Amino acid sequence: MMALLLAVLVSTGFDVGDQAAVKVMRQYLYPTPAFYAQPLLELTLGQVLTVLEVGSSWYRVSATTSTSGWVHSTALAAASSGSGTVGSGSGGVTSDEVTLAGRGFNSDVEARYSTDNPQLDFAKVDAMEALEITSSQLEQFLVQGGMIEGSSAGEGGTAGSTSESGSPSSRGGNSR
Repeated sequence: MMALLLAVLVSTGFDVGDQAAVKVMRQYLYPTPAFYAQPLLELTLGQVLTVLEVGSSWYRVSATTSTSGWVHSTALAAASSGSGTVGSGSGGVTSDEVTLAGRGFNSDVEARYSTDNPQLDFAKVDAMEALEITSSQLEQFLVQGGMIEGSSAGEGGTAGSTSESGSPSSRGGNSR
């Protein structure tokens, strides 16, 4: 079991020039390696990016020829050669599994789960998916919790002194 975990951890690293695919349903490209920064643009599940710079837990990537920014390592997977989609390594991954791995249900998957499990109530899941937290709200939360120092910048600003490891891992790129 430990060897499998180690293999997964080792295999998720990228080098400059590598292709990486977005593996989460909702992910943003940030101007700095911080989840509370004002996003530059929203990325899509399966979108292929080029790694430009490697940080300890963040990668500076190119999303288009004119746009680059930072994405956390937990939101990226190896890209299949030339396909523009998430690579599985085994070849046995269904689109439902990719959707679930992307931390979200699509309406077809949710309908099937509802039919197969009528006792499940998806109201709480729907409520959580509907939550929207702005970058400034997240920054304020982090400042109040003593996790980062505050910044004098407005909505688009970022706090002046934080480290990559100081970023909240619970966001995981799902929402902002």
